[in-house]
Amino acid sequence: MFGKQLNSWEYHVVSGVEAKQTMTTKSIVLQIPGAPPVTKFGRLDNGPQSVWEAPNALMTNISNFAGIIETLRRIIDEHRNSQAQAQPPFDPVVQIQRWAALRDQGLLTDEEFQHQKRKLLGM
Repeated sequence: MFGKQLNSWEYHVVSGVEAKQTMTTKSIVLQIPGAPPVTKFGRLDNGPQSVWEAPNALMTNISNFAGIIETLRRIIDEHRNSQAQAQPPFDPVVQIQRWAALRDQGLLTDEEFQHQKRKLLGM
């Protein structure tokens, strides 16, 4: 009889958490690329930019509202930091050494090796 919808996003696509509290409502808005901005927070507002209809917004009545917002932000930051640590920084010298090894094994021609090296170094 009443419709339900569940949206889910991976932590890496959430760029921020917005908390909005009025006298009568509390809402959490996840900032997601491609999601329309939530600009209407009133009880009678409607439409895709309303907190009631936006797929990235959640109306709530939780008592520890500020604590929940901080927890969400911490979880997202921890995930972002763990992802940054998991990926080693790109080292152009190492990449050139890999291409040289492929050239030495006969898998790249010297011309291909030189082309890739110039492209990497912006020459």
